Amino acid sequence: FTANTPIENVFAGPVSFINTSLNAVRYHWDFGDQSGSTELNPIHGYREPGYYRVTLTVFNQASCENKEDMEIAITPLFIPSAFTPNGDGKNEMFPGFIPSFDISKYAFIVWNRWGEVVFESENPSYNWNGYLKNGDLANTGVYLYQIKISDELNKDFSFQGKFSLIR
Repeated sequence: FTANTPIENVFAGPVSFINTSLNAVRYHWDFGDQSGSTELNPIHGYREPGYYRVTLTVFNQASCENKEDMEIAITPLFIPSAFTPNGDGKNEMFPGFIPSFDISKYAFIVWNRWGEVVFESENPSYNWNGYLKNGDLANTGVYLYQIKISDELNKDFSFQGKFSLIR
């Protein structure tokens, strides 16, 4: 089997698994986090960062089985060190992700080098596009950010750092 990505961040979305076995009639997936599936090509979301051993057990008509496994790495939130809101369709938004599961609270703030808030959002679907609150383009440079997220189980996550805006 294959996975759409062997490394994913916990907020980016589920991992899609593609079963490449031949002549199998039953499937059992163990996602390594005490959950599983009997689907042919399941999609699974991981809730915690860590390394997970995913095992696919397949059975043929005679109930003979074969197992294959792979390790999936689920990282904390990946936040890029730069973005380029220049209209080319690549890296247009910062941080450029939308959480893949329900969250109860979200706060995202961007400051310029003078400590002025240039962007803030409580909507996880609303990323920064490089424009200031007044509609002007933000200058090329280094900015600071903080992202606070609470999931539907009220587990809190906090990320902060700096990034470059490049035009």
